[in-house]
Amino acid sequence: LVSKEAMVIIITHKMAQVMNESRVLYLDEQGSHLDSPEVLYETVASFKDLVDTQANLERAVFNGNKVN
Repeated sequence: LVSKEAMVIIITHKMAQVMNESRVLYLDEQGSHLDSPEVLYETVASFKDLVDTQANLERAVFNGNKVN
């Protein structure tokens, strides 16, 4: 969350939380990326993979499947 008055840093493993923020600083092997989660999802392959993987795991758990 970034505003004119302050920046709040949230460290999370839940991508659903990240997707609710207005701007995200995402770090990967390629460097740092700062943008909305929607733009990061469309433009940064590793961010998209992370979001999709977590969504698939959460869906599997919700449906009662065992996840290793």
